[in-house]
Amino acid sequence: MQRLASVLTSLGIVAFAILLGAAASGVTHQLIRLALPLPDGPAGRDEITAALSHLLPAALIAFVAAAWLFPQGLFSSAERVAKQVYTWGTAWGAGSLYLFLMTSDVFPHQLLVGAFLIGIVLFWLGYALLGDDRDVAGRTGLGGRLLAVIGATLRLLLKPLSWLAVVVTLAPLVAAVLYVVDQDFRDAVAEFRVRQNVSVEGDWMTVPINTKTQLLQPIAIRMEPGREVSMLVLERAGRLYRMDYPDNGTKELLIDFAKVVGEVNLEKGALGFDFDPRYGQQGAAAGFVYVYYTSYTPEK
Repeated sequence: MQRLASVLTSLGIVAFAILLGAAASGVTHQLIRLALPLPDGPAGRDEITAALSHLLPAALIAFVAAAWLFPQGLFSSAERVAKQVYTWGTAWGAGSLYLFLMTSDVFPHQLLVGAFLIGIVLFWLGYALLGDDRDVAGRTGLGGRLLAVIGATLRLLLKPLSWLAVVVTLAPLVAAVLYVVDQDFRDAVAEFRVRQNVSVEGDWMTVPINTKTQLLQPIAIRMEPGREVSMLVLERAGRLYRMDYPDNGTKELLIDFAKVVGEVNLEKGALGFDFDPRYGQQGAAAGFVYVYYTSYTPEK
């Protein structure tokens, strides 16, 4: 019964932490930006649902394992709570990484980080309010118990197993940063997520149009009006190509404005294009294409 109470109490703390993390996502984002180059993101109902549906199952598995390994009551000692904090970190890391890699949901990093930090604080406060004074080496009262549980959490860093929990906890944050700053990693993750979440059943499916021609970060593709056997492809660096459809391994460079685009990363670069309504017809606008891009160089 004591083990069941520990699991249920911990799950309640996690659920409450997720809701508070959503409410505090704006503050959390500002704190994250002090250290990590992560963009702002939504923290609405869909993101809360995604966080709950992925973190709670991971937490349930982790807390059941912890209850089996540590049969004492959750707030029976400062060390027991400290172990639950690392268990929560492991569950958070595993659940967040699954959400990041295996689903098509938006990764609400500020909501998740806020929920993680708030969860730790709630576990500490739970011991400060409900813990046994006899466990704190002479320091009694709420403040003494709070210092005791924080100290116990830090002391567990001396044990290798705690560092394994730390590595799992940091994994989704490292992945999120690499996704922002490394284009190759971002492309690999995007392809992996598509493979995990796109089904061949139903009315629509993805198919590999380009299998032979080498392209560098293609961002947009359109069939060419008036030519059913060709398509235009825009690369983020600022180059527009014509390719045969089906792909035969060749491409024709139509426009190269890479020098105007400049540096390509994050939201910078060529982002899209469209044809003039009269494209393919006779007249002055027969070959006009409109390109949307951002221009960034160290000088401007």
